[in-house]
Amino acid sequence: MEAAIFFGGIFIVIYLLYLNNRNETERKKVLDHNKNRPQLKKEAYIEQLAEKGFEKKHIEAYYDETKKIIGIENFTMYPEDNIYENYCLWDLDDIDLIDNVCEKLGIRKAEQKDLDELGKTFNTMNAESVLTLMKMLEKKNS
Repeated sequence: MEAAIFFGGIFIVIYLLYLNNRNETERKKVLDHNKNRPQLKKEAYIEQLAEKGFEKKHIEAYYDETKKIIGIENFTMYPEDNIYENYCLWDLDDIDLIDNVCEKLGIRKAEQKDLDELGKTFNTMNAESVLTLMKMLEKKNS
């Protein structure tokens, strides 16, 4: 019994070290990619998406919540960025992001059926797809 507990503990420690290494490796990759990109100010980011018909309050909520989850100073975001590849979001970070944006906007949180419906239109999770989801949820609230 003691041996099982010992080996179980060893396994958990190794797994946690693996996860930490994976996160650090991905974070380094994201930072390396980001330092080679020209800066896009928040105002320009918002304007690009507003020109596509999205509401500025939705864009700003998405931008602010994404920056908060990324947690890297001077990180440049672009509307076309894939949130998984470009921002190193893992596991349930995408759901947390969407829930936080919904909460900030005062609309109901997305359900699986909403995400499934969104998946029929978008192949990539980026600003446009999340903002389209916010627009859908706000219409359903009305």
